[in-house]
Amino acid sequence: MKLIQSFEKNVSEYLQSFNIPLKDKKILVALSGGADSVTLLLVLLSLGKKLGFSVSALHVNHGIRGEEALRDEKFCIKLCCDKDVELAVYHADIPTMAAERKKSVESCGRDYRYEVLTACCKEKGIDYIATAHNANDNAETVLYNLLRGSGSEGLCGIPKLRDNIIRPLLSTERKEIEAYLNALEQDYVTDGTNIDNCYTRNYIRNVILPACQIVNGDAVNAINRAALAVSEDCAYLNTMAKSVEKGGDLRNVPPALQSRLIKNEYRRLFGGGLEGVHINAVKNTLDSTETKYVALPNDVTAVICRGKLSFDSGEALPVIEEKTLLFGNNEVADGCVSVFVGTYGDGGVRIKKDAVCGSIFVRSRKEGDRICVRKINRSIKKCFIDKKIPPAFRDIIPIICDEKGIIYVPHIGVADRVCPKKGEEYFSVCVTMDERFGLLKDEEK
Repeated sequence: MKLIQSFEKNVSEYLQSFNIPLKDKKILVALSGGADSVTLLLVLLSLGKKLGFSVSALHVNHGIRGEEALRDEKFCIKLCCDKDVELAVYHADIPTMAAERKKSVESCGRDYRYEVLTACCKEKGIDYIATAHNANDNAETVLYNLLRGSGSEGLCGIPKLRDNIIRPLLSTERKEIEAYLNALEQDYVTDGTNIDNCYTRNYIRNVILPACQIVNGDAVNAINRAALAVSEDCAYLNTMAKSVEKGGDLRNVPPALQSRLIKNEYRRLFGGGLEGVHINAVKNTLDSTETKYVALPNDVTAVICRGKLSFDSGEALPVIEEKTLLFGNNEVADGCVSVFVGTYGDGGVRIKKDAVCGSIFVRSRKEGDRICVRKINRSIKKCFIDKKIPPAFRDIIPIICDEKGIIYVPHIGVADRVCPKKGEEYFSVCVTMDERFGLLKDEEK
């Protein structure tokens, strides 16, 4: 009884360290029937009575292990029936799904579990998803990522809290979990594939981590302490990365922040993560004086020019329809481009008031477009080439005109005939673009 109370007290303290509201909340447990998830279900049921939250469960039969998978499903159904816990059961053909998604069976199964957990939460108004990752899982993950040459984020291990996913057992070792179940005289099922060391994760669990424990008997906690220290450093560096101006020259940014900026921008725009090989490929092109292209996952291409980064998703760019510009903000190209027309002090470029002929409007570039800037009359196409603007992005750059012709093009400048001299009255035009086109930030003043 003392062991049970001590275990539940430790889990309760760890859970409350998440600093999330628990009273009157609903928690959905990912239940496989194994020791970890059974422990998670039981301890949360006990703590729910004290902390005021309710618990339900979800089980996925992946269609992989035949009769053994059916045994696990029946076990979960009986356990939840005995404990009066609502259980949702999902069936899937993960091998077929993995082939269709071009993923490994393991990663596809994991993705599918989170998909149905998330869907179940939305359908039933559940607040949190609880998974049974423990301290050993975290140590194994750190070792796995280390052996793959992961960056510091991979060495942070498994987060205890991410979005609405909580991991109440993450500070608990597997031996403590087994002791808790023994004290409760609670049985559980064992996945027969867990002893197959052909799987990398199993080899780390069954061979590498035990070898680490020969060197240091407290290896699991030691690895977890190191992961916590790295995660604190990562949190600081990520905060620093957020302070770096978007669309700026990455050559002037420390390498540790370069990696985070590249990775975070990709994740924000397209979802998912980048591996070290992709990040390093982008970093290696930053010093190039020519425009470089790096293939990234999901058919995305990184476009790097003189230290500036943008992304091409392969989708057709929105069209800039011709539009008369009014004072204030004018959006074009489905909101991807904004042209602000303002007065003195509003930033952007200056346009001489009495030199403009009629109204001003915006359009996309046309064949044969030319502009005279600083007494040099040049084709806009040639200017874009000289400025190393990638062809994929040239059509999204707005052309600002009056009734006589072009008066301003971002990256090229203001036409001489409307460029004010000192003391002459002017208004301002400021072009901003969707963050996907950070490379195209205009530096003309």
